[in-house]
Amino acid sequence: MFFKNLSRFNYTFKDLGVQSVRAINLFKRARIDLKDKAHRDSFYYYNIQAGDTPEIISQKAYSNPHYFWAILMFNDIVNPFNEMPRSETVVEKLEEKAFENMGSFFYEDDDELGLSSADGYTRSRFPRVGDILVKLDGNSPTSTLVSVQIVGLDKTLQRIDFLTTTENGLFAEGDSFAIIDKTGEDTYEIAYRSKILKRFDDKTKAYASFKTPEGKGISTLAEAPNRVFISTAEYDFYTSQLGNESIKHTLLGEFVGCSGGGSQSASENEGYRVLNLVETAQEKADDIKRIKIPDARLLQPMLTAMSDALTKSPLSDTVVANYNSRIK
Repeated sequence: MFFKNLSRFNYTFKDLGVQSVRAINLFKRARIDLKDKAHRDSFYYYNIQAGDTPEIISQKAYSNPHYFWAILMFNDIVNPFNEMPRSETVVEKLEEKAFENMGSFFYEDDDELGLSSADGYTRSRFPRVGDILVKLDGNSPTSTLVSVQIVGLDKTLQRIDFLTTTENGLFAEGDSFAIIDKTGEDTYEIAYRSKILKRFDDKTKAYASFKTPEGKGISTLAEAPNRVFISTAEYDFYTSQLGNESIKHTLLGEFVGCSGGGSQSASENEGYRVLNLVETAQEKADDIKRIKIPDARLLQPMLTAMSDALTKSPLSDTVVANYNSRIK
């Protein structure tokens, strides 16, 4: 029903000698515009139950499973497999599967460690996925060469992900580590050096978001309410760098113990709460447990509007299917 309404356009593959292949434009989509006040009472809310699929919901609403597309389009859901609500158990299993055998640790900004050319070290670059980290004993790699390879990295949050199953030795909170680059046949240099602030053997337990005392969700990079006093110049620099490489003075920096952070216990006493990856995913799932069911009288006008929108020029971007005055 849906694909037959999509427009067609010509594909040309000059390198293969293929000219003008007629194809369906699968990238075209239509969306409903509910900005008009007359349309705001043209639907009702439905709380999704365990086991519900778009087809099951359509059957409940219209006694016909084939109107699932109207429910998806009305709620701007493109991929029901990822965007439909799930139970807490399912959400947890999906997160655990996505980060199976993966751990994380948050690291200190090397600028905060007072490292400079004065002690024979100058940062030449930041960490990259694929780098091997080695444990440091003072300023030198340990003789046991305790190491781990980076398999995931978020420089903004100063978080490194690694496979716990292949970790060569144990990195602990407070350990110093380095990234070593080969500079010659038998010569190496330290390209980056830092220390572990907070370690999670299971990445799903890593910090992902926060709640305010009022229960409102906020970013991990929100300003820490109990940050230590800093000068105006330093604060201006911090705010300009936020979202780059510095977590100093943020809630995340406070909770993982970053230098320059405020008091974690004071923020907890005020009611700030940290959520891990699983809890954050469950919060997002809860946000979409209630969806809109369009009135049955809108189904035919919606189909007409969708057909009109999808058959317009294939060169145009996403088209919005607008209601008309006859829908009411």
